[in-house]
Formats: sequence, C-alpha cells, structure tokens
Amino acid sequence: MKNFFIIALCLLVPLSLYGCVTESKPPVLNADQGEEPLELPGPDPVIEPEESPADIPTETPPADSAPDETDAGELGRGVLPFSFTTRDLYGNIVTEESLGEKQLFFVHIWGTWCGPCVNEMPDLAALAIEYGDRVGFIGLLDDFSSNPEGAKSIKESAGVPDSFITVDAWLAEVSELNALVLSGSFPTTVIIAPDGRQTEQIIGAYGAAYADILDVILEG
Repeated sequence: MKNFFIIALCLLVPLSLYGCVTESKPPVLNADQGEEPLELPGPDPVIEPEESPADIPTETPPADSAPDETDAGELGRGVLPFSFTTRDLYGNIVTEESLGEKQLFFVHIWGTWCGPCVNEMPDLAALAIEYGDRVGFIGLLDDFSSNPEGAKSIKESAGVPDSFITVDAWLAEVSELNALVLSGSFPTTVIIAPDGRQTEQIIGAYGAAYADILDVILEG
C-alpha cells in the first residue's frame, strides 16, 4: 500500500508541472484554420512640421535711379565755338559771329597751289548754297598773303558765295582754328557743332561726298 501512494505521487507531480507550463504559453494561431496572424501596431509616424518659406529680402531700386536721358545727338543752333577777329579775302572785318547761328560749322584749310583743293571748289560752292542755312563755312587759306588775287579768281570761277568766309590760315587770331584742322595734308576739313560736339575730321578732297557726311550728322 505504501508503494502505491509513492507511485501515485510520482505521477501527479509531473502532470501538475506540465499544466503550469502550458497555461503560461501564448496561444498558437494555426493558419490552416483560416485565422490570420495578428498585426502588431508599429510606431506612430513622425510628422514633420511644414517649413514656411524664409523671408527673402528684396531690393527695390529707387524710382530715380536711372540717369537722365538726353538727346546728345540733337544739334542746337549757335555760333562757332572759337572766337576770332580778322579780315577776309576781300578786306572785310569778320568774326565768328559773321557766320551766323548754325547747327554745324565746316572749317576747311586749302591753298591755291593745291590741285585737289582747286578742283573740288565748285562742289564746295554747291554745299555752301545748299546747306548755308544750317552750316557755316569758313576757309583757311594757306597762301592768303602771297596769292590773294589767285584765290579770288578760283572762288569766283567756282561760284563760291560770300557766306563762305576765307581768312588767312596763319594769323594768330585764327590759330585755334588752324590747330584744329592742320594735319599736314591739304585739303583737310573739320566739321563741328557750336558746343564742340560731332567733330569729324576729313583729310583729302571729297567733293560732292561732303554732303553725305553733313546729312549723317545733321539727321543723326
């Protein structure tokens, strides 16, 4: 009998231990029975705050930042910007004001000994007549003192009007004009505006082509 109780006790102890272990295990889900595995919740998503655009400083140019626009090409009327007082080829006293108020001044150095100068004189006469209301013409004669009669004959034969003043190129009174055109070549012409703008130096005889140059400057 004592042995029976010992055997029964040995059988009950393992069974009781097995029951404790099985109760502590989580239930196992069988996919074959149509049960889906549980989805464990993940961490909450991180929501980043919306970035507001940074304030970008802007520079607004001042309203008066642009330079004043002036029509530098517009030619006003005025007198030759070089003062002088002397006598012309016919003995008349002339000054810069004798040319009148003009938009341009055609300052021309020449000599009676210069073939191209003499040959283009009719064209210069035509220029002086056509543009005389806008352009003042003054001739600086190289051999004014040595051949005045020859110069008169050339001018009169070409029909040069009296408004085309001719003076002695080598007088101190016109030294500023002489320095302006003297290039070592005859003829040489400089075209200037009353304020000194639009200077154009032309070396050589251009004849009727001077008109094209004058038109460009006057219409520019």
